[in-house]
Amino acid sequence: MAKTPLEREYDKELQRINRFIKSAEKRGFRFGEYTPPKRPKTVTQKSVERLRKTTPKTLYAKASYYDPVTQTRMTGSEGVKARRGQARTPKTRVTAPRQPGIPFEYQTVLDNIEEMLTGAHTSATWSKSYAELKRKDRNILSHILTGAINELGRDTVVRNCARQAALVKDLAFHICYGSSDFKWETIEGDIAAITAIIYGRNLTVDESKQVQDIIDQVQGYENPE
Repeated sequence: MAKTPLEREYDKELQRINRFIKSAEKRGFRFGEYTPPKRPKTVTQKSVERLRKTTPKTLYAKASYYDPVTQTRMTGSEGVKARRGQARTPKTRVTAPRQPGIPFEYQTVLDNIEEMLTGAHTSATWSKSYAELKRKDRNILSHILTGAINELGRDTVVRNCARQAALVKDLAFHICYGSSDFKWETIEGDIAAITAIIYGRNLTVDESKQVQDIIDQVQGYENPE
């Protein structure tokens, strides 16, 4: 049976909310107190409008956030402010020269990753062993990025990263600062995901083995509990 225009609009709004939650969860937000509404038997204009009023601000207010830099739990609204503050923190690193013919906004994505890798500092709340763990995570990503640039050229890597800029930044942030709230398998998954983006395609079996070799070489510590 074909859906009515209102039913299609309801599904569209519900998908928007679910996409937002999935994306925010990758950035460290948790929505334990939010339950998506159950689809009513009869979709009305009022039920559609109720979904439309569910904005990012509304959802963040019902979320919690774990700051991987300070390793503290806070409300979702506070988490948004914390992330914005971290993004505005001045960087002292000198970035690579701008490449002619490549839009500025493309190049800033790779610059941002390199700043995280070279400018990442430990937090006073981190234990010595955890700081060492994150240093090794950054080294893994650094080796992968350097290898891709050497193989494909910086211009290609810049363009590959720019295609999924927001996701690349989130993955890199989690790898560099990912908290002990997460299992190692999550970081490992992020490394696999960002590697595929950097290379612009799914990796071959041999390339996947090379990435695993890098992880094995750098990772000289036990998986976090």
